[in-house]
Amino acid sequence: MTQLLGKDKTSEKLVEELAQKLYTMCSVMGERPYIQYQGDSIISEAVARSIDKKLEYLYNYNAINADRSKKKKGKKDSQETMQLAFREPRGTLVIMDRTFDLITPLIHDYQY
Repeated sequence: MTQLLGKDKTSEKLVEELAQKLYTMCSVMGERPYIQYQGDSIISEAVARSIDKKLEYLYNYNAINADRSKKKKGKKDSQETMQLAFREPRGTLVIMDRTFDLITPLIHDYQY
């Protein structure tokens, strides 16, 4: 991935910025979407994995910390175990590279 993204880390910063923006959108809307990405695109995969990691942390953060607190204190506090809820049914976030064009195969004229 380093060859594709370059040694100057510019593309990695771009991937992280894009993932952060999509993560913010999902978290504000209360979504925990299923994430699908274009299989032959390394950049799409990197964005998808970054978003998934961020959303996993967001929606499981309180549950993880509550487990740690229970082990330390030996008691259960209702505020510590409160977990963020996300919308049901879950949506699907599809991440594709710009090289993948959905329209062109449909509008291509096969007549010469």
